[in-house]
Amino acid sequence: MVFRSVLVALWLSLPASAEMPCADVALVLAIDASGSIDPAEFSLQTAATARALSDPEVVAAMQAVGGVALAAVIWGDAAYGTQRLPWAMVDGPAQAQRFAARLAGQTRAVAGNTDLGVGLGAALDLLEDPGNCASRRIVNVSGDGRETPLFRHAQRLPLAVSRARAERMGVTVNGLAITGQDAGLAGYYRDRVALGQGSFVIEVSDTSGFAAAMKRKLLREIGQPLQLSALATGHAALR
Repeated sequence: MVFRSVLVALWLSLPASAEMPCADVALVLAIDASGSIDPAEFSLQTAATARALSDPEVVAAMQAVGGVALAAVIWGDAAYGTQRLPWAMVDGPAQAQRFAARLAGQTRAVAGNTDLGVGLGAALDLLEDPGNCASRRIVNVSGDGRETPLFRHAQRLPLAVSRARAERMGVTVNGLAITGQDAGLAGYYRDRVALGQGSFVIEVSDTSGFAAAMKRKLLREIGQPLQLSALATGHAALR
């Protein structure tokens, strides 16, 4: 742990172009900003995610695995592209708070259709960064709707295509489904989004419970290798 902390301190002092030290876990937060998420809900969602990331229990979990490489994607309609927060190594409260502040301070630049495949695809692009050498690669997808079925944009990427790519890459995809507008959304996330060994979906009825749900989700996916003997592999709903 001391050696890892020294590596992190050295990395923080290097130019932005330098590669991060290897982390055991690389985690991309893929956050829904499609049209069904209004401005207040978007702000609540990013602030709640930031709060969960800087929670002492979550920070302790990241320290317990030797640090986590974190990045984020804010996604919506393919026509808007995606917003991305680049990789940061988090191995303590200061780094967690710094990343959380960057996330909470994001100005929304996407909306429109629920192009889940674009969000997942952008997260996979980050995980294929040559500087990323984590042994466990995870995408944490949160959203309040199903993939929009209309092919309105040439740049649209179907969810099934991105999910197949995640499977080829050996990436675990977990979900946080906001079910207020769609009671069956958690089942959809389990069947169509979640993927990989130990993958799971947590559901929350609205964004008011988002911070607590995100905290539970982060604790479970970061610490999962320590718990695999007690958890069934495959998809499991946690309520």
